[in-house]
Amino acid sequence: SMAEYAIGPLLEQMADLGLPLMVWHDQVSWEEMDRILTAHPRLNLIVEAHDMKLLYHAREYFALMRRHDNFYLESHNLVLPLELENLWELCGKMHVVFGTYFPYANPHFAAYRALNAAIPEEARAELLSGNAGRLFSQRKEAGL
Repeated sequence: SMAEYAIGPLLEQMADLGLPLMVWHDQVSWEEMDRILTAHPRLNLIVEAHDMKLLYHAREYFALMRRHDNFYLESHNLVLPLELENLWELCGKMHVVFGTYFPYANPHFAAYRALNAAIPEEARAELLSGNAGRLFSQRKEAGL
C-alpha cells in the first residue's frame, strides 16, 4: 500500500536520509504520486518506466512536473517526438534523470535523444548528470 498510514513514516525517513523514492508508473497511480509529492515536499520521487512506455501518460506527468519541484522522470522511455524539448519549454525545468534501460535496450537510443535534443546546454547537463548527481548525493549533504 502507498497509503499514508502504511508508508508515511518510511517516506519521511527517506526524505531525512536524502533518498529518492523510485516508482514504476504502472504500479503507483499518478493521483497517488501527486498525493505523496504534496504530503512529502522534501522527498524526491523518480518515475522509472521500465518496459512500459510513458507516452500514454504525458498529460499526467507534464502536469506533475509543472506542479511539483520534487517530481522527476527517468529518461529511457520518453519517446514522443520532441519530448525533451517540450518538457523544457512547458515546464521550465529539466527534471529528468538519464537512463538507458540497458541491457534490455540499446543505450545509443537514449544517448542520441539526450545529446541531440534542441534544449539549452544547462538543461542537457541536468538531464545527463546534474539531476542524478544531486538526487543521489543528498545523503552527503545530510551528513550521512
